[in-house]
Amino acid sequence: MNQEDKEKIIVCAVNSDIQLDGIELSITEFIYQDKESDQWSQKQLHFQQFQYPEQLRRRIILTIQEYSKKSHEKFNDKLYNELETEFGEFINTIFEQVQQQIQSNSVTLFAFNTILIHLVENDIQKPKSAVFLSKFCQQIANQYNQRVICNFLAYDFYLKGNGGPFQIIGQAKLFEQQQDSLLNLSGFASFTQYKNKDDKETYSGDFICPAMFALNYASNWNKDILIQGFQDKTINEEFLKQLRNSDKFKYTTLSLGKLMELIDKQQLNPVVKVSTLKQYIYQEIQSYLEKNKQQGKIFVGGNFSEELFKYLQQEIKQLEFLKSQDYQQIDSIIVGFMALRKNKQLLNVFKGVTKSTSDHCSGIIYIKTDKPITITKEPEIKKPPQVSKQQLDHSEDFDIFIQNSDEVQNIKVNQPKPQNSVDFTKTEELYKEILKNLNEDLSIEEIKQLGQQFLEFLQVLQQDEFIQKKRAKEETQDKDQLLHKEYPQLQDKLQKLKQNCQEIDTSARKINETLKKLPEIEEANRKQMKDKFYEDVKDVKDKIQQEEQDAQKFAEENLKIREDMQALIAQYEQKEKEFWEKVKENEEEQKNDTKKYMEQFEKMQGDAQKAMQEKQLIQDAQKQLNDKKMKLSVYKGKQNEFIETFEKSTSTFQNLTVEFLKLAFKAKEDEEKSNLNQQRADKANLLAVEIAQKNADLKLQIENIEKEKDKLRAEILELNNQKKLQNQNQQQQKTNGEN
Repeated sequence: MNQEDKEKIIVCAVNSDIQLDGIELSITEFIYQDKESDQWSQKQLHFQQFQYPEQLRRRIILTIQEYSKKSHEKFNDKLYNELETEFGEFINTIFEQVQQQIQSNSVTLFAFNTILIHLVENDIQKPKSAVFLSKFCQQIANQYNQRVICNFLAYDFYLKGNGGPFQIIGQAKLFEQQQDSLLNLSGFASFTQYKNKDDKETYSGDFICPAMFALNYASNWNKDILIQGFQDKTINEEFLKQLRNSDKFKYTTLSLGKLMELIDKQQLNPVVKVSTLKQYIYQEIQSYLEKNKQQGKIFVGGNFSEELFKYLQQEIKQLEFLKSQDYQQIDSIIVGFMALRKNKQLLNVFKGVTKSTSDHCSGIIYIKTDKPITITKEPEIKKPPQVSKQQLDHSEDFDIFIQNSDEVQNIKVNQPKPQNSVDFTKTEELYKEILKNLNEDLSIEEIKQLGQQFLEFLQVLQQDEFIQKKRAKEETQDKDQLLHKEYPQLQDKLQKLKQNCQEIDTSARKINETLKKLPEIEEANRKQMKDKFYEDVKDVKDKIQQEEQDAQKFAEENLKIREDMQALIAQYEQKEKEFWEKVKENEEEQKNDTKKYMEQFEKMQGDAQKAMQEKQLIQDAQKQLNDKKMKLSVYKGKQNEFIETFEKSTSTFQNLTVEFLKLAFKAKEDEEKSNLNQQRADKANLLAVEIAQKNADLKLQIENIEKEKDKLRAEILELNNQKKLQNQNQQQQKTNGEN
């Protein structure tokens, strides 16, 4: 088969998931390779996500909460109509944005899976959920001249007819060629699995627990709270226990309403709610996978948060979680795929997927028409004996029941009249023609033929009259029953109205009495307010006078404090002036003492030079020994004077040190008064250190002089010894001469 001969259908599908985050729109190209073996291929042409406006999301939540509290007979049509109008406007705005993609890709089929199909339980007696957005869908069909299929519910009898698993069935068919299993983490977490691809009877799937719907509702669709909840490790055990003990949450209004109520009851921080729900979701998914003995890789799809995916990867380490190909587009592609199969046949839509004897997909098909939209009256259908509300076993009667129920939900557009209906105009004309031809000559066969036709039309008329009478009788009985039911209610309402009238009369009498007393009460209040006003005026005057006195007293105190401060400042300035005068005097004294010390030092240096000259004289000639002795005695006298001078210098230094300590002590006392005084004291310290250094130098010089003195003594001793030796030699020479 050539590529051109293969059937190609381009579907624009819109899915509004129960997670209430928004809708997903995809344009997908489906090509049937082989119709008999159901071989096909797909190619995605466009995908886009749109967030719900906050007002629309609140209206959807309100509808869920209201519908979960009431039975089908008490649905609020006002909520239904308002939601339908606002939801239709929202999708219409989106179609205006993507109109260019629709036209450029030549879309040939439109599919909508809208929110209300999840909100209202599928009940053949209440088909309103199926026709949700009917006006909008008809508008799209007229505008693009293409078929529009809206609102799906799938019944898989292989799964015992639980109803609603179109998501799982669609996943099984769409992804059977790519992977063994798929975990969908959209509004509800669901799992689809092929244990053996060659034997598709081993296919299984089920909803596990609420996923992104519960997390979004608990965080109020705040991404920051959602991220904090996954990072936080705080778990509320009581909330977690309530979630575990509750009935299994299903894809129904009642289940969603109970879940909302359970989340709202928790007096917890939203972050803690999200943290507890993530723990519950992880435990439920882990328990389900362990129960199925799942191993190896798990492909994950759906419009989920990255935090939930990473958390499952982190906690369930025995399995490898991988993002499925085009994981965000999965739900919208499934909607398009279901519309494709619904467009081809009504029964056995997924027979090739489930290997069941029968399956069924409900929904409404819209085509272009100029006629107004109407819903046909449902026919009377004999229900099969084994039909229950939650479980529908397969039977031949049930196939007929499903077909008829689907016909009830279909909109009659350009349909031909049924064969068993009567054309009264044609019958009347034929009857007149028979009467007209009675006077003419007719053969017996023609008369019999006309009579037979007349009898047939008469029989049809009688049957139709009987049916009309029966219907009129049934309608009259229904109205009578309705009146009998409403009469007690009207009586109760009348009784309540009487009670309300009595209460209104009582209230009116009380109001009249109050109005009569009102002038006196107003006069008393006026007098009381007048007295209070005068008292308030007097209090204000007294307060003003008291404040003036306080202000005057405060000004006097400020003046006194100012004078005291000026006196203290003057005293401080005088003390500072005296201090600096003393410092200046001390500096002058230090300069004079330093000058005297330098003069004495120079004098000592001169004496040292003289001592060296004397030493040289002693060495030059022994003859000058006596002179040397005299000089030595003179030197000793000078040495004594030097010692006395040195002692005086030491005494002077000690006095200076004492004065410095006094100055330092004085400076320390005045340190808090002025930083400048501290600088002066530091300068004096530096000068004292310099003096101490000079004193140390003088001590070193004195030590050197002492060393020179010792050397001179040694030389004098040596000279004396030499002199003794000379005297001894002279005496010995003299003695030898005498001998």
